[in-house]
Amino acid sequence: MVAGKSFDYGTVCSSEQTAVAVSALRPVVLEHLKNNNAYLCNDDQRKALEKLLITHSFGVNPKCVGQSPQKIAEMAGFRVPPETRILCAEIGGVGKEHPLSAEKLSPVLALLFVPDFAAAVNACEAILRFGGLGHTCVIHAKDEARIHEYAQRMPAYRVLVNTSSPQGSTGITTNIQPSMTLGCGAIAGNSTSDNVGPQHLINIKRLARSVRLPEDALQTPVVPDAAPAPAPASTPAPQPVPASTGGFDRNAIVSAVERYLAQRGIAVSGAGAPPPRPVSVTESVVDRFLNARQRPAPAAAPACALKPAAQPAPPAPPPPPPQPEVTIVDFVCEADVRAAIAQSRKIYIGPKTIVTPAARELARDETLVMAQRT
Repeated sequence: MVAGKSFDYGTVCSSEQTAVAVSALRPVVLEHLKNNNAYLCNDDQRKALEKLLITHSFGVNPKCVGQSPQKIAEMAGFRVPPETRILCAEIGGVGKEHPLSAEKLSPVLALLFVPDFAAAVNACEAILRFGGLGHTCVIHAKDEARIHEYAQRMPAYRVLVNTSSPQGSTGITTNIQPSMTLGCGAIAGNSTSDNVGPQHLINIKRLARSVRLPEDALQTPVVPDAAPAPAPASTPAPQPVPASTGGFDRNAIVSAVERYLAQRGIAVSGAGAPPPRPVSVTESVVDRFLNARQRPAPAAAPACALKPAAQPAPPAPPPPPPQPEVTIVDFVCEADVRAAIAQSRKIYIGPKTIVTPAARELARDETLVMAQRT
């Protein structure tokens, strides 16, 4: 973690932002951090870093991006040894009440200790949803079952195992495609979840030749006709109906239409009625279609008919329902905007509402609505 967070002073977007561990491992984790020249901040120093690194609009202070840990500590009002590689500060949770749980783009690592593995997985998911959907996460473990559970739960498209995050996500220590541009997928509004490479940046022209006719590509499968019922002894056996070799049987359609017209008393010109024959599947389909058609509407009454009695005036429409109460929120993060878009609802904000940069970038024009408290 120290190697990842100190790489390029934490400016890689996939660098470690918050380390989550079970409380039973707290002494071991802190000891290893100290042995790797990580400076553990006290509570006052943590508060100073929160005010320095995260702005009132919940963005990253650009003056701190890419600065050394010594420079950032000095800007926050305290000093650290020259050999310090990163600054570490314990936090109590995830979200707007804990500013250091957000992306920091600097060599500052938040530490969060939780009771057990289940709580750790929940915390990691919350961190990604707070500001990092689809990006990168890391697990340091030996239990394959827990590694797979973690990978399935995380809303991230790069799940790294036992490696530092910047080096693993960019393909230095893994077999992921080497790239410094990392896609975050549809859940983050990106067109790809891959590490972006040349294959994502080229357009391909294709010359395509005809290999089949449209009717061959969309040919309707032929359903065999039902077996004819045995004819009475007094009547001659019906002639066998030739099976259709493809498409619809024209004679079957004609026969079905003639029966439909005869049922409605419409004479059909031409030869006499055809001899009775079993009804095929095709004829049944046509019969159902024709019988389902609506009958013509009855003719209008003659002009001399009595005028219908005047209808009473329709009742007055009910008054419109009262407008719903508008609730102005104090804080909006990326997860809030995604939930609002999924539910097709608006988020009402005021002049003092804090909107994170990721949320403002994601929000559509109609999602965030400026309102005033009455």
